[in-house]
Amino acid sequence: MQKRKSLKPNPPRNRVAKIRPSILFIAGALLFSSAALADQTLRSRSGQFVVTGIPATPRFLSYMFTNSADWVRLDPSALAVTCDRIKEALLGEIDLADQWQSAVHIRLFPMRDDNEPVQFTSVCYRDGWGYELEMPDWIMRARLVTAVSQAVLTEIANRKAHGRGVELPRWLVEGTTACLMANNPDSLILEPTMRTVKRHAHQEAVAPIREALRTHSALTLDQLSWPHDESDPIFTHCAHLFVHELLHLRGGRRCMAELVTRLGENYNWQTTFLAAFSPHFQALIEVDKWWALMVAHVTGRDPMSLLPLEHALKHLEQTLLTPMQVRGTNTVLPGTAEAKLQNIITEWDDRRQAPLLTQKISQLQALRLRSPPEALALIDGYMLTLQNRVKKRMTRPDAVRRLNDLDIQRMRLNPSPAAQVDR
Repeated sequence: MQKRKSLKPNPPRNRVAKIRPSILFIAGALLFSSAALADQTLRSRSGQFVVTGIPATPRFLSYMFTNSADWVRLDPSALAVTCDRIKEALLGEIDLADQWQSAVHIRLFPMRDDNEPVQFTSVCYRDGWGYELEMPDWIMRARLVTAVSQAVLTEIANRKAHGRGVELPRWLVEGTTACLMANNPDSLILEPTMRTVKRHAHQEAVAPIREALRTHSALTLDQLSWPHDESDPIFTHCAHLFVHELLHLRGGRRCMAELVTRLGENYNWQTTFLAAFSPHFQALIEVDKWWALMVAHVTGRDPMSLLPLEHALKHLEQTLLTPMQVRGTNTVLPGTAEAKLQNIITEWDDRRQAPLLTQKISQLQALRLRSPPEALALIDGYMLTLQNRVKKRMTRPDAVRRLNDLDIQRMRLNPSPAAQVDR
């Protein structure tokens, strides 16, 4: 009889050879997964921005510029490039060299809710300043550009500040952001090539401003300086236009650079502004007048839709009068009379007359857009007088005298036969 051979198990060497690829693949996948979820810290090419956060995608995926997307997904490596791009564009707008002194540390955190806050912190140390930005990894592109622009402008402004951080005017931050986004439509924000939520067609930089200000009154310089609602689109449009026009003055970029670099020298930005833009403005009243002219220029007026001079002056006269109820005696019903601005300025207290004068200024701005060139200087005179009275730069008697002089000019300008008889 032949003995049956017993089946021996495969040598351990063969079994190990079959199992090892599986173990290696699983281990590699786990290591890759854990590495992908770990925080990554990268420094931008310029060295100023240090970004920490979880990578959005594997490294082998490509990136693209998506400045026209409403929402962007932030990735540490892409954000480091974006920050340098935003800084480069900003410095180019104000014609300033890159001479950064303090780093900006950026921390990305997962987005939990809509409109996650962006926190910007500046700390003064013995040897300089430190800056930190905390933002969600999903963010609207406008908020991203605003945050980085604020950090860059603050770092520049604080170089000459000692112990007291500079508070940037909001119009400067919002206006600069709007200019950067309008002037760099294709190469500002870099993100992974995953998707874009919404895209906008390229258009003229001030086209949205023109459309907005044709239906809404432009903000005054005071309203730009101390806005009631920074999220109001009209504030953003006006800040954009304000910065845009300042940069396009003769030597405006050099003046803007001087403004930013010298903000730490004074407690209020207005003093520094007048020093930086001294070739163009000697007082804030001149800035007010220039701003009113810029609004009228940008919104434009169609010559075919302009009012005849006689009609424009009639509308001006109606704007300057205020209907009021007048009661004679207790037995007589109250009647209606029209009060002149001179009476309101003389008889009403400041607290009561300020809202009415502000309303008249807005009405005059709207009338200016429809008036012929012959009436523009007269309307500007009324607006400037009321603005000075509201801001208490002009006393009551001075304002009344100035309005009386303007009324005389208006009567001389009126070509109607009735006005000729009245004179």
